[in-house]
Amino acid sequence: SGSKVQDFRPVLANLAVNSDVRRRGVGRALVRSCESRVQEWGYSEIVLQVEEENEAARLFYQNLGFDTLFVDKAARRYDTTGLFLRNVRTTKICMQKVFPQVAPPGVISSDASSVSAKVGTFFKSMFSTSSDSD
Repeated sequence: SGSKVQDFRPVLANLAVNSDVRRRGVGRALVRSCESRVQEWGYSEIVLQVEEENEAARLFYQNLGFDTLFVDKAARRYDTTGLFLRNVRTTKICMQKVFPQVAPPGVISSDASSVSAKVGTFFKSMFSTSSDSD
């Protein structure tokens, strides 16, 4: 049996941002937080899948440093547009981001801690109400 890093790959899945708060850095902050956590756990990469037709998401991930790993033309997804749920064929692109330097497992780097703190502050400021400060 190999190491944790060789046996498993962290997968970023089902990232969604409400359309009312898109283009405000929420998605970027969520991805950065995931990346920090993955590095804290000692992994050297993170992978995700995105549907080929979702060009906005593909560009979003490319801008965050993800590269195409492979294309799966036989992938499936659920079509929720009709009365019944249907499992339909789609093309998914598997993307990967490799981190330049990884802290040993269990060791939290100061950079990762800093990013986590900034993400927490960001979300607190984005979603706090006047009653939160009382």
